[in-house]
Amino acid sequence: MSLRSWIKGIGRVLNRCIPKREDQILFESNSDYCDNSRALYDYMQAAGYGEHYRFVWCVSDVRRPPAGLSGAELVSFRSRRGFLRYFLTMARSGHVVFSHYAPPFVNPKGQQVLNLWHGTPLKTLKGHVPPASLFSALLSPSDLFDPILAESFGAAPEQLVQCGYPRNDLLFHPKDSLARLGIDPAGWKKVLLWMPTFRRPADGSYQDGAATSTGLPLIETPALLEELNARLTELGLYLMIKLHPGQDLSGVKLVELSSIRMLTNRELDEAGVELYRLVGAADGLLTDYSSIYFDYLLLNHPMIFLIDDIDGYQEKRGFTVADPLSLMPGEKVRAAEELYQALGRLARGEDAWEGERARVNGLVNRFTDDQSARRTAERFFPEGRSGHFGQQEAETK
Repeated sequence: MSLRSWIKGIGRVLNRCIPKREDQILFESNSDYCDNSRALYDYMQAAGYGEHYRFVWCVSDVRRPPAGLSGAELVSFRSRRGFLRYFLTMARSGHVVFSHYAPPFVNPKGQQVLNLWHGTPLKTLKGHVPPASLFSALLSPSDLFDPILAESFGAAPEQLVQCGYPRNDLLFHPKDSLARLGIDPAGWKKVLLWMPTFRRPADGSYQDGAATSTGLPLIETPALLEELNARLTELGLYLMIKLHPGQDLSGVKLVELSSIRMLTNRELDEAGVELYRLVGAADGLLTDYSSIYFDYLLLNHPMIFLIDDIDGYQEKRGFTVADPLSLMPGEKVRAAEELYQALGRLARGEDAWEGERARVNGLVNRFTDDQSARRTAERFFPEGRSGHFGQQEAETK
């Protein structure tokens, strides 16, 4: 056993010895205040759960709280000074909610630990996820993915709960996301979003695919990016490119062209735009093996899959299903010219994939409404809003 594992084990034992506040919930996400944890928290705060529960958020720096976060105590384990306070606060919390990495020293034997996770997995998760021993329950999107998630996390069937992902509620309420970024959709036939998954994480610990000078698959050089921009301009399409936050961007130059804009998490935060509201504002999605498209199916908008490196990706990372193409209901392109042709059909309003999208959506998303945060809150925190929970057992598993 490594020293780090030994320390974590001791921390979890100490956790069990500390009395719990059953009215305290600790939230964590990556980065700081986002994804399913944020969506659930925002709902619970707006719905009045704060009258019964005390909210705590773990952030990078308590002196610089994330924009938009209010109504919660802030703690951090990322500094030596704040670590003891974090540990005691976490250990006293009767409930812990996370969406990415399991909080250090958490112990589901003495706490309700809810793993919301951050997406339906098409790519293999084994070796990239916290073990089931570190959480009480794990959100699953559908019956199809129950056994996949159980195997990936080593979870028991009773740990899997279907409520829908809270962040998906935002897809149905894009609000003024485009306007906040200075994008006027009236000037374009369609506004599209490209969200590739990462091939190489920022820490360089492994590599699922080749790195490129643009940070993108298929459109791998600045010259190809310029060509894509010219084609988009001819078609009257505007493309937002949101690179994965985990992608190694060293050597990548973020650009803004006449019909293309690359966006970062920082830019979205500064504009006050939540990612899933922006996703909901897009008329179509370009992606590859990212879980984003399973969520985007809820909107029934066209999708284009860039899969030029699928064979190498299968060899290096692998997929959770035997035939990933059967779960990709959209045009699949392996070359730049195929992409341009697919964009042309999209610009003309041609859509041959609506039936396939409905089929796959029925397999991967049990719930297709904007009530996932409500279901999750009512399932795991039933004392927060008495009188509103009559249908929770019928609606969730």
